[in-house]
Amino acid sequence: MKNIKYILGLFLALTFFVSCEEESKEFGDIIAPSNIQVEAEIEGQDLSNPELMYGDGSGFVSFESNATNVISYSYNFGDGSTVVAPSGKIKHRYTKVGVNTFTVVISAIGTAGVTSTTSMDVMVYSSFSDVEAEDLLSGGVEGAGKTWYWAANLPLHVGMGTANDDYGNGEFAYESWWNAIQPWDEEKGCMYTNEFVFTKTADGITFEQTVGPAFVPGTYAGFIGVDGDTCHDETVAPNMFGVKNVALFPSGTKAALEGSYNNVPYRKTAFEISDGGFMGWMVGSSTYDIISIDENYMRVRIVEDPATGVGAAWYQLFTSTKPVQGGSEFTELVWSDEFETAGAPDAAKWTYDLGAGGWGNGEKQTYTNNPENVVVANGVLKITAKKDGDSYTSARLKTQGLYDFTYGRVDISAKLPASQGTWPALWMLGTNI
Repeated sequence: MKNIKYILGLFLALTFFVSCEEESKEFGDIIAPSNIQVEAEIEGQDLSNPELMYGDGSGFVSFESNATNVISYSYNFGDGSTVVAPSGKIKHRYTKVGVNTFTVVISAIGTAGVTSTTSMDVMVYSSFSDVEAEDLLSGGVEGAGKTWYWAANLPLHVGMGTANDDYGNGEFAYESWWNAIQPWDEEKGCMYTNEFVFTKTADGITFEQTVGPAFVPGTYAGFIGVDGDTCHDETVAPNMFGVKNVALFPSGTKAALEGSYNNVPYRKTAFEISDGGFMGWMVGSSTYDIISIDENYMRVRIVEDPATGVGAAWYQLFTSTKPVQGGSEFTELVWSDEFETAGAPDAAKWTYDLGAGGWGNGEKQTYTNNPENVVVANGVLKITAKKDGDSYTSARLKTQGLYDFTYGRVDISAKLPASQGTWPALWMLGTNI
């Protein structure tokens, strides 16, 4: 296998920015960059193999630029994204499916901002496609757009965990550090006005944050020298507003490839917002792993700029229906038991924990499914704790393995004993207890 390199040394354009002779002395001699040379290497390209003529389908192209009298370089990749690369070296992923030609504009930046510019065409093949995710993200109708909001009415709409460390339970893939946020958190209230619009176009997907501000957590705020755990406007977050492009590609993070969230694997699709864009939570990154997405909710993971040294990943939950504080988003009944049939509880809805052993709580009773401990009568479920010789019996019912849910509201009407020594409990637990 061999790779083909595009080499370009043609000087195409030169632009000077000089305001006056006195100012030029401040910078010394202003000399435009010259002798620009650019190399582009398409990953996996093999000219002897027709299937790899334009690369291996990953869409990766590595660029390296060199010039004389240069300070930095800027790349406009021709797909709507622009990046500054001080060293001249950068790797870019093209995500438009199929074989496509992109005109890349490379600007060599010199003293006082004087620039020399050249361009080149790159023909590259990208095979990745997640049309379902694209349509769920954007609404699927060209030009219509879909708006996402913070799921502020739900707990854990923001959480924090380690980016890569594993303490034995896959902590790198969920909110292992901070997972206590409740609905309508007072501190985060300033960001709940955010609106994020994804729009399908003929060329892909665009993103625009139409309503600010930007929330900057303390971990990143200290790095950029602003107040933390509060909201800021575009003077702190200059990339917050404006239409940007969105690229979808295969996830490459440890969390997406090896981890799971609530025992469900990640989708393994990621997206990047161009030009430093982000969804309301500013941590110096624009790349999101899609953990899960459907018509109504999207949960994502974004890794904070590693330069902060925190090693953090942030988890965020968005909804396509604007939440209303004080109201309930859950009005459709999806499961219930009114205990209308006398006798044993409905086996299609309830199962049991049986046996003794303390259950991790030092409990003294043995759990049974005997009628003297659990029975439906007169429209209610009766659970009775009884003394049985030198020990005790009771019952513990659960829906585990029969019905579970991710979001919703649970209404329970119950009468509980007040006797000393008893511990009646109504629990909502995870499916992986």
